[in-house]
Formats: sequence, C-alpha cells, structure tokens
Amino acid sequence: MTKEFGIRPGFISGVAGKLFVLEFVPESPIAGTVLVIPPFAEEMNRSRRMLNLQARQLASAGYRVLMPDLYGTGDSAGDFSDARWDIWRNDIAIVGEAANVDTSKPVSVLALRLGALLALDAISCKSITVDKLVLWCPCVSGKQFITRFLRMRLMASMIRGGSPEDTVASLREQLQQGEEVEVAGYTLAPDLVSHIDTLDLSGLAAKQLPESICWFEVSGSDDGSFPALAGRIADDLISSGVPVNKTVISGPQFWATPEIAIVPDLLSATTMLFAGADQW
Repeated sequence: MTKEFGIRPGFISGVAGKLFVLEFVPESPIAGTVLVIPPFAEEMNRSRRMLNLQARQLASAGYRVLMPDLYGTGDSAGDFSDARWDIWRNDIAIVGEAANVDTSKPVSVLALRLGALLALDAISCKSITVDKLVLWCPCVSGKQFITRFLRMRLMASMIRGGSPEDTVASLREQLQQGEEVEVAGYTLAPDLVSHIDTLDLSGLAAKQLPESICWFEVSGSDDGSFPALAGRIADDLISSGVPVNKTVISGPQFWATPEIAIVPDLLSATTMLFAGADQW
C-alpha cells in the first residue's frame, strides 16, 4: 500500500552556513527516516534524478527522507572551493540530529559513491548513529577517486584537440603546494583533497559500523558478479561478524553517463529492502 507524501524544501543551519535540505514526508505513521548522503561534484548532478526517484518511492512506502546539499554544493551556502571534509562530516551530524526530531523511529542512511566514505567516516567518528546502512556503488579508495577526477581535466584538453599541459602528478604537486586546482568547473581546495586521499573503504569499514549493511553494485554486464576489490572488502566485513547483504544490479553507471540514466531495478530493490526492513 502506497502513501501520499509531501515535499518540503528548506534550510537548516550548518557549521559554516545554511544547508539546503529537501524533505519527503509521508502521511503518518512514519516507518522511519532515511538520510541520503550524496556523491561528489558532477556525479551528484548526474545522480540527482535517481536519488529523487528513490526518495519518492521510499516516501510512498512510509519513510521520511532527508536529502541535503553538502556545503558548497547545490543550493547550500558557500562555493565548492569552500568545501572541506570536516565541514561535510559535521553537517551530516547536524542533519542527522534533524532527522531524529519528532520521531522515535531509527535513522537509516543511503549513501552513494564518495558519499559512502563520508557516511562511514561520520559513523566511525560517532558523529551520527545509524540503524541501517545502504551503500550504492561505494568508492573503495578516496585517493583513487581523486586521481580519476583529476584525469577529467586532462581528458578535457584532449577532447578540445590539444595536448594536456598538466599531468596528474603535476596537478597533485600544485595541491600539495597549497594551490587550488580547477577540474570541470569545480575548484578543489588542497585541504579537501588531502583529507579525501586518506580515506579508504576497507579502513573505515574496519571501525564501528551499523548492525547491518546492504551493499548494491551496478554493472553493465549480465554475469551478476560483484567487483573483485569491493567483494573482498565485503567478505572481510562478513568474516569479522558484520552482516553484509551483497547485491549486483544490471544497468548503466548512472553517476557517470553523459546523459541522465535511470536504473529502475536498483530503485525497486532498495524500496523493497526498506519495506522488509524487519527482515534485514
């Protein structure tokens, strides 16, 4: 049975400025609250449609959903060059506190890509207490992610018909010297990059975690195999006693496709997961 729901855009006070939060509120009774932690930079723009559709499905299933724009992104205060990892982590804690208002139901988290590392970092630092954790295609290495992001600048030069004047190594040297680096319209602050570089999924996952994790991967192939490295990390968690539900969904990598892409099976699988939350 689906529920009617309302959508409430608004702002709350973050540690460095106002945070825009889009709230999806179903009719009472509310089954629980889901906090969505978004991915990084252009991946967020390409994922916004998927996350909005997921929020609507969860709200129809009786879940209150909070979708914040991180500081320096979207409609929140600040420019991307002002973004810092500590600000993001502390703001997640503030949104998490807001999620607990007017409800006795537990807060769960849905995190995508680099947002998964932010979620795990916030949880391990005890900035936020989470009942259930759902990961969509989490980044396994912050340093690897930044390296791929920097390559976008080199690829842009090649597409324009020129030879890249920089290399990943030279861009990283600029950052290490305290210089900002612009990639695809996003100005990276050295402090933000240096912090992301230190994060990896395996290390964060070895710390205190929720009692259960559901890990979705999206694959363009039909063989249904979990990515090798991600699979090893998930298996290590299982061996350490953390229940991890691994699922592979066939579909396009919507956070990276040039055109907006939708993966209906991922939406329905996530909704069904929350609908049967008592069976996690």
